[in-house]
Amino acid sequence: RGHQTIALSKDGVTVVYGENMRGKTSLLNAIRFVFFGKVIGRGTKTMSLHKVGNWEQAANGKFGFQVQLEFSESWRAYKLTRACRLREPGVSPSGDDDYIVDYYLERDGEVLGPQQAEAELRRILPEQISRFFLFDGELLQEYEDLLVSDADMGRRISDAIERILGVPVLTASRASLLRLKEKSERREATAAQGDQKTREFGNQLADLHAQRDI
Repeated sequence: RGHQTIALSKDGVTVVYGENMRGKTSLLNAIRFVFFGKVIGRGTKTMSLHKVGNWEQAANGKFGFQVQLEFSESWRAYKLTRACRLREPGVSPSGDDDYIVDYYLERDGEVLGPQQAEAELRRILPEQISRFFLFDGELLQEYEDLLVSDADMGRRISDAIERILGVPVLTASRASLLRLKEKSERREATAAQGDQKTREFGNQLADLHAQRDI
């Protein structure tokens, strides 16, 4: 309830752990909400925004919530703010239709237009792959089942996930670099052989000049 802040590490992976019902998933959902305007419960089902607000605050007649995320990407500073507020202030809400969700994005202190902001957010964190970056350990069994599955559907889903994450591009790039490395080594060896022959010709020429001088 009230104004809460948390600072995450700027580098690497942040691991949040603790007992059940301590707010780990709520923290993930705060980040998910500010990016995509949705909250996901157990079983990956989208939850009602009306039901995820703080119930102590709601008991005092205060409804809705806001998340503000400050981060940097490509050496630029961003501030993303998304709010879930009552459509008609003062009216007691009964469902999601009683709320309005809106957001704005600042980049280096400048507020971006709606289309530009949407394009920036899609570029920074596409929703299709967000669950791999906002990873909930309770879903780990889903991924294990997917990886060990012998079914054709499991393989197709796994391939699709790898394509989304860009794994084939990385794999192909690695193979291309290996081929370029081998080609470079062959050219280097050829050049070394040519250099050896040049030195031999030079030595022979020096001997001939010496004989001519004699």
